Amino acid sequence: MNDTGSSGEGYGKGYIVIARKWRPTTFDDVVGQDHVTRTLKNAITGGRVAHAYLFTGPRGVGKTTVARVLAKSLNCVEAPTVKPCSKCAACNEIAQGTSMDVMEIDGASNRGIDEIRNLRESVRYAPVGGKKKVYIIDEVHMLTQEAFNALLKTLEEPPPHVVFVFATTQPLKVLQTIISRCQRFDFRRISTVEIAARLKEICKGDGYKCDDGALALISQQAEGSMRDAQSMLEQVLAFSGGTATEADIRPIMGLRGSEILSKIGRAIVAGDEKGVMGLLGEAFDGGVDPADLTSSLIEWVRYLLITSIDPESRELVSLTPEARKDLTAQVRELTAEHLLCLLTMITDAENNLKRASHQRYLLEATILRMTRVKSVAKISDLIRMLEGMERGGTASDSRPQEKRAPDHKPAGPKAPDRKASDSRPPDQRTSGPKPADRDPSGETRNPPPIPPGAFPLNLAGVWPELVESLRETKASLASILDLCEPPRQSDGALWLRLPTAFHESQVHKGENLKILTGVIEKLTNTSVVLKTAIVGVQEDKSSHLTDLADRHPIVRALVENLGGRIVDVRRDRQQSSGSEQTS
Repeated sequence: MNDTGSSGEGYGKGYIVIARKWRPTTFDDVVGQDHVTRTLKNAITGGRVAHAYLFTGPRGVGKTTVARVLAKSLNCVEAPTVKPCSKCAACNEIAQGTSMDVMEIDGASNRGIDEIRNLRESVRYAPVGGKKKVYIIDEVHMLTQEAFNALLKTLEEPPPHVVFVFATTQPLKVLQTIISRCQRFDFRRISTVEIAARLKEICKGDGYKCDDGALALISQQAEGSMRDAQSMLEQVLAFSGGTATEADIRPIMGLRGSEILSKIGRAIVAGDEKGVMGLLGEAFDGGVDPADLTSSLIEWVRYLLITSIDPESRELVSLTPEARKDLTAQVRELTAEHLLCLLTMITDAENNLKRASHQRYLLEATILRMTRVKSVAKISDLIRMLEGMERGGTASDSRPQEKRAPDHKPAGPKAPDRKASDSRPPDQRTSGPKPADRDPSGETRNPPPIPPGAFPLNLAGVWPELVESLRETKASLASILDLCEPPRQSDGALWLRLPTAFHESQVHKGENLKILTGVIEKLTNTSVVLKTAIVGVQEDKSSHLTDLADRHPIVRALVENLGGRIVDVRRDRQQSSGSEQTS
């Protein structure tokens, strides 16, 4: 057996690799392209063979193979036939690439106008021994603009004995004027199930023994390319000596065949940052390429998404039972939002990796972020929070569930609402409750107003609690107060200093200021006047005067020696400008 490869003698002169030896010779042998082969068989049977075809699709899915089978079907001694004999001179010459009537042209190396001119000249001559002249141009998208233009007229009206077959992996680069003159067939990637079945057939035919796990692993690695799968099978057989198990071939199958990828996935889901860093170090020390690891993680997240939608999906059939069980366990720990977030992170990393000078560091940072994915808020909760801020809704409508501060119960009765914009001088306000404000027992129903020029309460300690209680009724207002320091007393009023004019306008919008004032009065059991200012821009004049008075030597002596305090500061209009009178 000098050409089957089943013994050592086959690995010498005359050995034929699996991809060539098992190349389909009829339409029925083609795997995974039934939509193409069925159409071509019907066209041959019905005498409706077109003069030009365009085969598009990924590498290794059968484009050139189907073109050769078509050429055999048109030139076999039994032609036209959908089952060429593969024994006659015409079939053998086509299979060996020596036929004078079937010419395979590499578009990458014969892309100029001169080559196309020679082709146009040869088109005019009749077939030498067959019935049709078939021109197969592979990678046709590599032809130049001038070459395409020179081909147009011949392609539109070729002699009746000529058939053109163009093959390409990049159909978008082919001129529309060329495509419009051809029948286009889009070849698809071959499923892992179909590839595994074909590899099993090859192993059985050649006497090799490979378990199903090994064939499934090869099929996954091939990514839909039958030629790649056959080449990898040949490498595996050379490594294992003709008998291969899944454990035997994992070391030569790269990252996707190793256990480390599964370990990294489990560590990401578990949020184990230390474990992830250790596994990444092990992977990179072992020669794993960051781009390859990124691609493998994208595939892992895709399998997680498929498992979360349909655990019995045919997309998962090619995976081993252990891998499917692992995916099911991981999906239980993640929501749909988490999976989409993982996919966004890793795909962004793939794009950035192409421009990064330190790819390893970028990928490590991305994977560390992925381990924290379960701390990311749900998109639906964020949307509800934003909607709640716009309409001033309750916290249950506007933000994710979180621990809330307990409702504060005031020590005394609630004060009636007062207009926060009250601008009367402090000394003109009522300093005590009116007779009507007392109940029959003589106790005061309303809290006493703040004494002019003094505010004994310290809001710094209760400000966080105040903001938290407001968040339950006015989330948008609370988000603004988070940016502010507690209000400070000046001239008998509380001054809330805001970062910008926009924030100030939002506090004055609607009844926000009135609500804030009410919350302060409820929390402190003290009647207050609340005013606003912009930090560094809109300072109150009274505050400036108070500072001047505080620095006056006489005032300082009174405060320090007699225990006095500044109650009110007014400008003396009878004296020159700049002089102040302090009481």
